[in-house]
Amino acid sequence: MTTLGNQCSKEAIFQSNANHTLFFKHATGKVAILIVYVDDIVMIVDYITEIVDLKKYLAQEFEVKDLGQLKYFIGIEISRGPKEMFLSQ
Repeated sequence: MTTLGNQCSKEAIFQSNANHTLFFKHATGKVAILIVYVDDIVMIVDYITEIVDLKKYLAQEFEVKDLGQLKYFIGIEISRGPKEMFLSQ
């Protein structure tokens, strides 16, 4: 059985020892974070090329669907302003 943890390690994406639903990639001052909850993956990146690459990689290994920008996650509503993000429950 292919797991996200096994596949991510091939791409230098590491699983957190403290929280096994948290994955991260750190390279040359750039950070990518993946948070997994049941069958949802939230990607947080500080550079756009990495999110494109991650989406392509995950689509090769798993059946995935891009739902666009995050609006709701585990009961939290996410809204955005020009330079900020708001969380409400």
